[in-house]
Amino acid sequence: MTERTPRAERRLTPGAQRVFAPGYAHEVVNDTLGPAVSLHLYHPGLTEMPMHARDTGQHAARCAATHA
Repeated sequence: MTERTPRAERRLTPGAQRVFAPGYAHEVVNDTLGPAVSLHLYHPGLTEMPMHARDTGQHAARCAATHA
């Protein structure tokens, strides 16, 4: 899997873990034909998540997220 930010790309290896500060935005993609899983955990739980268009950084939509 690959993590993409406006500044860089980073290859994520199986079992890799990342911790982010509030406000960190990234895209995680599977660049292979094989199966892959990306698990994101949020604490405290999210009440909403702004979604941004990939190339422009413009606000595209808002999704409700629930805390399980």
